[in-house]
Order: sequence, then structure tokens, then C-alpha cells
Amino acid sequence: MSLDSPRYELSNFPNTSQDEKRIFHNFANFSVSSIAGQFSSPFWERRVLQISLSESCVRNAVVAIGALHENFNKQSLLTTGHQDSQSCTFALRHHAMATRDLARLLSASQQWDLALTACILFVCFENFLGNHQASLTHLRAGLHILRCIHEAGTTLSESWKKEFSPLLMRLGIQACLFLDPREDGQRAALWEDLQIAVPENPLISFKTIEDGLWSLSSIGAGMICDRGQTQVAPTLEIREKHRAHLNIWEQSLREFLSNADTHDPVIDSTLRGAATLKIFQILICITGELYERSETHLEEMLIYCESVDSGQLTYHGSPRPMCNFSTDLGTIAPVFFVALKSHNPVTQTRAWKLLKRSHRREGMWDSEICAGIVENSMAAFPLSNKGDHKLDEILLAGRLINEEDVLRPKNSIWVT
Repeated sequence: MSLDSPRYELSNFPNTSQDEKRIFHNFANFSVSSIAGQFSSPFWERRVLQISLSESCVRNAVVAIGALHENFNKQSLLTTGHQDSQSCTFALRHHAMATRDLARLLSASQQWDLALTACILFVCFENFLGNHQASLTHLRAGLHILRCIHEAGTTLSESWKKEFSPLLMRLGIQACLFLDPREDGQRAALWEDLQIAVPENPLISFKTIEDGLWSLSSIGAGMICDRGQTQVAPTLEIREKHRAHLNIWEQSLREFLSNADTHDPVIDSTLRGAATLKIFQILICITGELYERSETHLEEMLIYCESVDSGQLTYHGSPRPMCNFSTDLGTIAPVFFVALKSHNPVTQTRAWKLLKRSHRREGMWDSEICAGIVENSMAAFPLSNKGDHKLDEILLAGRLINEEDVLRPKNSIWVT
């Protein structure tokens, strides 16, 4: 799909500033490919762009996210790393306009597909800003709308649920991994709310790499929901159920890759996507307690992360796409996990260096902040003694424990 088409321009919109036109153009032509990450996304590539030309709430939300992306890229060129206050103010103003326009629209009619689209944009915007409580509020609102649509039971409702469930499910997984749902009632409720987006029977066999992402996300979300019902370690029966699903999923991935056409122009992106899925699979197995964490597993996960980051996975030598500003989980969280959990100094240093050179934002995860935490923990706690310290002590060394910071102790992904 060519995004240079005039239908993705704001030139014909009255009362539109040059900044708005520039940012929208850049979003359509550059940000979309980065935001979608290693996988194609009809939501970002088609739905969001098309609706933004007719609905001001989506258009303003797009401009707000585009302004944050522009500011992020400016930071990568500066040595100070400080936020551009004008860009942030511009983004916040358009986000406020988007929420106002959506409220006005919904007061006149119930356009739930539009509400879900805007809701997902709002979640992503707040994630990029680090406003995680606001992000959770929008996410839970989206899941509530999805439940209402499901209970309506119409054919159109099923179509909407199929389109929006995977997006909300992955945003929910990201929130569950990043934040500890036990800290307050809002987060605890997310475990239950997330169940509406999780399919009863995850798609185990798949024909596209995007199907593989949806299937693996469904298995991971199912594990989160099963654990959330008891707030304790999963039972042997639950572990065996999910282990069986993951074994079938892994076999499906092998079959998919063995049948992939190496002459297909998209084979390079398929390989990067497959490596990303293997990273997620290992992380799910460790955090879901399907097998005991070992240096071998951490090393394997880091190797996959390095291959995705370096662009080594290629048949045709095609350039690695710029995925430094995405809404979904990528390599930051797994590399951070390796850096904090590994007791091998070589592995830990490789993980830290990978975070250090990766100027990247993936939803709630910021590579620069993660690299700083790892660097401080390495300095404060020698590796030979790190196993004797709890993670909250390591994070304290990073001086990031307070209500405004991006990472906090007892994140559920780290307490396994």
C-alpha cells in the first residue's frame, strides 16, 4: 500500500496548520511502519488513516501521536535527551481535542467501532508519555466496550470483536507484564477485564506470521488470566494445558517457516517476525513457570534479540525497517529481563550494551531508562552477589522508585 496517496494528506482541510499537515504526512508515510513493529497491521495501515480523514477525534489523536514520534526522533539527534516542551504541548493539546471531539460524538450516537479506534489511540498515546494510570483507564474502557459489543451478539459486533480484540489483548498483556496488578484495585481488575479479549480456542495453526502473533498472544493472555483468578503460582494442570498449546504452536511455526517462499519479497520481514515470536515464546515459558529459568534460555532469548536488532535475518539484503517507536512489545522488555536475571557477566554486559545502543520506545518500555537501571544495578551490586538481592533493591539503585517514574519494583514480569 502506498501511503503517498493524496487521500492521506490534510491539504484540503480548512483551518489546518502547516505543523498539523506535516505531522500527519509524516505519520502516514513513516510513523505507521514503525508503530506496527515487526508485523503488518491493518488497523494502523488502513483503518486509522482512513477514519482520520473523516473524524476529527481520530485525526487529532493521530496528530498527537505523530508529534510524540517527531519529538522522539529529535531526542535521538540531541545529546541532552530532553523533551521538546513545544512538541509535548502541541501533542497534549491535540490529545485533549481528540477526547473532547469523541465525547461530543458519542453523546449524539453510539459509534462503538469509532470509540474503540479512538480508545486504542488514547492508550498508545498515554503509554508513550509514561502516564500508565491514564493508559489503564482507557484500556479498561476499551475492554468494557468490547464486552458490550460481544453481549449485543450481532453479526457486525462479531466482526468488530474480531478486529479489535487482538489489539486490546496485546495492550493488556503489555500492561500486565509491566505493572503489578496487585498494587491497587484498578490493576487487579484488569486481569478479569482482559478475559473478554482472549479467545476460548487460540488459533494454533497459522498461514501468516501475523496469525502466529495472534495465536501466541492468545496463549500468553490465557496464562495471565488463569493466574489472575488465583493470584498464586499456576497449578500443574494449568501449566500442562498451556505447555501443550505452546508445543503445538512451536510445531506450527516450524511448518510455516519450512513452507515459506525464500523468493517472496516479504521473506525478510517474515524472518524478523518469526525471531520476535521466538523471543516472546521463551519469555512466556519463563514467566509462566512452564520451565525453570536457566542461563541457556536467557542466552537463547538474547541471541534472537540481537539478530532482530542488527538486521542479520535477511535473504535479499533488504534494509531493516525503522521500528524505534512502536506500540507493541518488542525486544526492550526481553533484553531488560535478561540483563537483570542473568548471572553470566558476559551475557549481562551484552544485554546492557544492546539496550544502550537501542534508542527505542515500545509502548510502556523505554530502552534508555532500562539501560540506566541495568547500569546502576551493575555498579551497585556486583554480579557475584546480585542473586542475594531482591529486585526492588536493584531498582532502588536505579533511583526510579516513585509515582512518576517509568519502572517500579515488583513488576509482575520480574517476580518469577
